[in-house]
Amino acid sequence: MGNINIPFGFVQDGKIFLSGQAGLPDREIGFIKDDNEEGSVQYFVDRFDKFKNEVDSLEKTIAASENKGSYLMKLVHLKKSIRKHNGLGDYMMLSQKLSIIEEQLKEEIEENQDRNTAIKKDLLDDLNEAIKIPDWKLAASKIKDIKKLWNETGNAKESKRYKMEIEFETKYNFFFERKKAVEQTQRDLNESRANKYESIIDELRSLIRTKDPNARLRMRDLQTKFQEVGPIPRKHYTKYLKEYDQIIATLTNKNKSIPLPPRKKAPKMLTDDEMMKNYEKKLELIRQVKALRQDPSIPKASRCRDIWKAIGPVPREKSSEISLEFYDGISFVYEVNYLDKVCKELYDDWEDLSLKKQTEIKIEKLSELMAVDERELDSVMDNKWNLTTSEGSISKQINEKLVIQKRKIRVKTQIMDILQELNQNI
Repeated sequence: MGNINIPFGFVQDGKIFLSGQAGLPDREIGFIKDDNEEGSVQYFVDRFDKFKNEVDSLEKTIAASENKGSYLMKLVHLKKSIRKHNGLGDYMMLSQKLSIIEEQLKEEIEENQDRNTAIKKDLLDDLNEAIKIPDWKLAASKIKDIKKLWNETGNAKESKRYKMEIEFETKYNFFFERKKAVEQTQRDLNESRANKYESIIDELRSLIRTKDPNARLRMRDLQTKFQEVGPIPRKHYTKYLKEYDQIIATLTNKNKSIPLPPRKKAPKMLTDDEMMKNYEKKLELIRQVKALRQDPSIPKASRCRDIWKAIGPVPREKSSEISLEFYDGISFVYEVNYLDKVCKELYDDWEDLSLKKQTEIKIEKLSELMAVDERELDSVMDNKWNLTTSEGSISKQINEKLVIQKRKIRVKTQIMDILQELNQNI
């Protein structure tokens, strides 16, 4: 039996064929059923029309969508299925239509990815700035908002996608790991201070029952120690302060009859030449303390401090400047040693680590310690109530606390600069 031509195909030996299109060979797609040639052919025409409607529907959906790129894979799958779809119709026309839409989608995806890349670059900059915020709660809130925007932003272009995702996740995770470490350090610090408050209160309570003639002097010493412990959460401090004030009131009433030891005689006034000699001695000590940066020995720093205290007064206009320089230098020695101690306790194999690795660890740990100091400084400024006792001078206490906290931050910043420079040059 010869071929019977039908639109887009032919019938041969009871079988229905789709004529080759776009370089593809003729392909058998079915057969004549129940000797009903017209009905059988119409079945495959209808199958094509149904497939065409599916293509048209996808085209309309893409046109109406704001996120057109999300339909690319569905379109590619539909286009591939043309080669195996059994129907009678102009498949070449459908393939060309899908190819045009595919190219449009790819162009739009590329534009979107370029835009997403720019947005994510800005979000990385925002993340870097948020990480620097000293207020942990504010920083965490901002970083979570940035994370939400990051997740809502589509993919960056492929050439930069992996690097940007890794950078963001690394910095995001680092912040919250560091936050967790700092908060644990703060909890440990609060616990240590609470123990000190309890110990001082226990000692003060024991003075109520004692007949020691030096009890009044001991009370004064414990009052000073109480003021120097440092801030803790308000609800805990309020409890200690109430108990402390009650004991101090009891001891004050008990010791009213006990005279204080005679005051020391005021030192004689020094001449200008004598004070300048003291000034020269203190300058020499400052030079010695600066040299300790190369050999941060605590015993040597301690000896320098004892000698400093033994030297008499210097001209008033020079006193503040040299005192700041000297005590910053002493603090530098203690801070460096403390940082070394903390790092060595964290790593049993510390001595086996490379200088590069040791420096990186020190920078990370020092950042945590600086964050604690900054929070401490904020606490001193914001919680002045925490420095008040029944008899203390709040302004004096605040000034002392501020000097100490600012020195800690100032000196740690100097150490950080040294470590970062070392890390770059290793």
